[in-house]
Amino acid sequence: MTAPLAWYLATENAEDEVVALAMEESNRFLHHFDAVDMTGPAAAEHAREAAETIAGGIFDIAEIANEIREHLQDSTEATARTLLEARIRLHFER
Repeated sequence: MTAPLAWYLATENAEDEVVALAMEESNRFLHHFDAVDMTGPAAAEHAREAAETIAGGIFDIAEIANEIREHLQDSTEATARTLLEARIRLHFER
């Protein structure tokens, strides 16, 4: 019983660390593209540039939202898009 619990906790901790790293790196990109303030007239363009750079660089998928979690932009690298579509099809074929 101890081994499965240890595995589960290690997996959860690893996932938390990956998410924290992703958020930290994404935040760095958002600052670089001046996409932190999502209220100005250029917010959508800044969000688009940031999402495309994030998804085309270190991550496969990027979603940009404002401070009240309204979706502004997303971008998906082609291989990730193909995998997601296949996974969705498998889900609905069950």
